[in-house]
Amino acid sequence: MATNGRRLGVVGDKRVRITVYQVATAPAPAASVMVDPDDGTPVIAKGDRLVVLRYVVTNISADPISLGIGTVAITARYPDWPWEQGLIGVRAPELMTQKRAPTSPFRAGTQRPPYILEPGSSFMVGQNAPYETAEELQLSAKVVVSDDSGSDDASLSWTVEGSVHLD
Repeated sequence: MATNGRRLGVVGDKRVRITVYQVATAPAPAASVMVDPDDGTPVIAKGDRLVVLRYVVTNISADPISLGIGTVAITARYPDWPWEQGLIGVRAPELMTQKRAPTSPFRAGTQRPPYILEPGSSFMVGQNAPYETAEELQLSAKVVVSDDSGSDDASLSWTVEGSVHLD
């Protein structure tokens, strides 16, 4: 489990702990697919500064958690982010691999729920987003629980929220 980068803080509850790391900043290798509807320009232009984040999700309860294919869906946003959805990033597989911040907790071909997160076990997932120095990063993490067949069970899923500050 990679833990390099600056530890920004923890979001969680009595069942899961999500440790947030600021791994690096880097220029965007490509423009975002999302564009500003007013002028058609990419929300993230090629060369804009990105922050690479890593989330380490740990089961801190005494019971295993059966996760669905979405595992823990983390949405990040800045308080002044003008768009309805959370922060977007750019497709940057080489950057994310180099910084050890994979965008999926699964290896190719292993995404078959339920994914059992045993007590004390962790997985990591990464994200890149537009970088704003010393900005508050609001996080909402939906823990996607599945039944024994691997189907998501919304009645068992829950959300944890919190915030950290970027360097």
